[in-house]
Amino acid sequence: MPCRVSVYEQDGKTVLCTLAASAMLGMFGVPEAAELAQEVEDTITRIMARAKRG
Repeated sequence: MPCRVSVYEQDGKTVLCTLAASAMLGMFGVPEAAELAQEVEDTITRIMARAKRG
C-alpha cells in the first residue's frame, strides 16, 4: 500500500498529511484487504503523532 506522508509549511506551521489507506482501498474494490489497510492507516497515524510531538 502506498504510505506517502506529505510535509509542508502553511501559515508558519509545519503540516503533516497523508491519505487514509482505508479510503484508498475503497477506490480499488478490494474488501479482503480492509484489515491490512486499517493496520497501515493506524501505523502511519502513530508515526505522524510521534513526529508532531518531536
